[in-house]
Amino acid sequence: MEMLMIIIFAIFVIALILAGSAWPDIPPVSQYELERRRQQNNRTAIHQLRRIAVYDDLVSLQRCVVALLLVLMVMASIG
Repeated sequence: MEMLMIIIFAIFVIALILAGSAWPDIPPVSQYELERRRQQNNRTAIHQLRRIAVYDDLVSLQRCVVALLLVLMVMASIG
């Protein structure tokens, strides 16, 4: 049972490192320039504007996942 908890702990540590190191990109072009390009039906600009719209939600989701993994990691280390 102890070996199983060590393996689970290691999995949570690896998942925590992966979840904490991932970071969504922000386009290098300003939002106003993307709006101008969107009016010209530029698909890349449309995609990047959608990415900007959900950026805060993605960061919040990442922080929640990291917090959950920290709790699970502590539970695995205690148990």
